[in-house]
Amino acid sequence: MDLKKTWDKMQMDQFSMGILDDKDILEAMHKKSHGPVQKIQTGFTIKLAFIVVFTFIFLYIGIKIKEPLVSGLQFFMAGVYFTAFFLFLSQNKRIKAGIPMDEGLLTNLKNYHAFVSKVLRQEERIALFIYPVALTAGFLLGFTTQATLDEFFESRTAIILLIACWIVLTPLSHLLARWMNKVSFGKYLNELESHIAELEKE
Repeated sequence: MDLKKTWDKMQMDQFSMGILDDKDILEAMHKKSHGPVQKIQTGFTIKLAFIVVFTFIFLYIGIKIKEPLVSGLQFFMAGVYFTAFFLFLSQNKRIKAGIPMDEGLLTNLKNYHAFVSKVLRQEERIALFIYPVALTAGFLLGFTTQATLDEFFESRTAIILLIACWIVLTPLSHLLARWMNKVSFGKYLNELESHIAELEKE
């Protein structure tokens, strides 16, 4: 997409009517960036919906399970997702607001791109500390369907297997999360970068 050619044409058309000003350009550029911005907003809304769904799943499992430790881990995960919901909701409001018009367009595009990237990186880093707990909750949930929790603590093999899951699946889960964010948002962040680069050349 060649923004310069588009703006040159807009300038010729609107100058002929004598109505072009900075606000017109900013509003037009916002519309020009509406595609990737809209996709980013939709992606974050879907993330928020998944957080709600998983919160209720963990709550349901926690209520159904009678084993206190396993049930407690499910409630803990529900609490993590519940907290994440409100943190993400605050960030999502800023993202859904789109690109503001209060400062220079180039500055606003850079700030918006940086904020979205920062939110995604923060999510990935925080999740690194949650994966081991989630893996433990899932592992013990599966184990206690076949045996008791006392048998788990008495089984050296089961404990080693859980530790192996932490070591192997935590980094794999992190890589998967980064890949999913790249698939969901990478294309649209690259489009914003393209807009920024075009503006910087002018």
